[in-house]
Amino acid sequence: MSSRISEARKIVYVNDHHALLSKLLLKAEKSPDSLERMLAVTRLVLTFISQIVKPGKRSQDIPTVVLGEHYLSHREMGEELHRGDHTRSYLQELCAYDPVEAPIRPRTYYDEGHSEVATCTVRVIPRACAKLRREGILLGGTGQSYIEIAMEGQGKIRYPRHDEEYEFELPSVILNDPLAGKCTIDLDGVVEIDCQATGLRTELKFKPWRGEYVKGEVKSLLGSGMQTVAHIEGHWDADVSVHSVTGDATGVVFSTSEDPPKLQIPPMINLADPGPQTIRRLWVSILESILYCEQQNMTGSSAKKLNEVVTSISSLLRKSLMYEVPENPQGRSAVPVSGKGDEPGSQLATALDNRPIPPVCKIQRGMGRFLTYQLFYSVQTISFQALEREKSILPTNSRVPQQSS
Repeated sequence: MSSRISEARKIVYVNDHHALLSKLLLKAEKSPDSLERMLAVTRLVLTFISQIVKPGKRSQDIPTVVLGEHYLSHREMGEELHRGDHTRSYLQELCAYDPVEAPIRPRTYYDEGHSEVATCTVRVIPRACAKLRREGILLGGTGQSYIEIAMEGQGKIRYPRHDEEYEFELPSVILNDPLAGKCTIDLDGVVEIDCQATGLRTELKFKPWRGEYVKGEVKSLLGSGMQTVAHIEGHWDADVSVHSVTGDATGVVFSTSEDPPKLQIPPMINLADPGPQTIRRLWVSILESILYCEQQNMTGSSAKKLNEVVTSISSLLRKSLMYEVPENPQGRSAVPVSGKGDEPGSQLATALDNRPIPPVCKIQRGMGRFLTYQLFYSVQTISFQALEREKSILPTNSRVPQQSS
């Protein structure tokens, strides 16, 4: 992450993944027609997906399982991006068990001189399941174990000026051979990006174990049924191209070169020592979901192999849990099973789970709650007068405050 300071207005410019996503969100809003906006939104979604598997750069980006976290900040984006107005992205990231926890909308979002031009929200609950690769089974072996983390939920992008809303999903994250020191990461599933206002839909198919391959189409749902207007193909760890159906137009819809440094090839992680991750708070919820990993229904040696993965995972993640099991010489559960505030059902689930997991995680899971990840951006233009008002209320020689994530 880098930053620079505009001496004229004492504003800090931070260049990180939040700034990049905010700029892509704004660039899509400025696209002149609906097809270009759909392709620009597709670029934004592919960028976000690639950042899920991208390592972070700082020690504070190491994910550790927490009870909850709510991060609020903003990114300055300058004057050159939107008709000469200064632009700013207000952002929030949440990672919490509370099902009603959601981004707040402070008054400052709507002060005089502020105009909202784009928003993006993401809300997902990771769900982990241990599985075996079918290719190995067909070859006569027990197959290679992997963990599939399904991202249940969706994202929404809204552009008020165009009266358009785009809904999208995220692919599943594949962790190959999760107990190994070098666990390669892949993506699987179909991602759809829908815009009812324009009748356009992008379909992206991520195929694991195919060299980070992605293929898709842009379709029109208006007029005479569903028609393909463009083809998309490439590798999400490098470049993804788009071609018109007539073949007279081609271009790059996504490139990792826009967000240096490049991804590690192949992307990988050590679950015992995950290291910094670009989207740290999402990885917090992913790691917590792995603690409660389900198991694919299988029999014989295949079931035994999967059971080994599931039973070994909690001790493997002890560094991310930052928790040591208290000594319990009587052999009873080291976790309290009653107390004020516990909801019905949580005591039994907590008592039966004797794994080395923090009691707060057990209690929340016993209440039927899941560690949910949420992201919110509000990109706004700010008039010169509003910026001057901000400057006038700041102390001498100060600058507009801005946190880093």
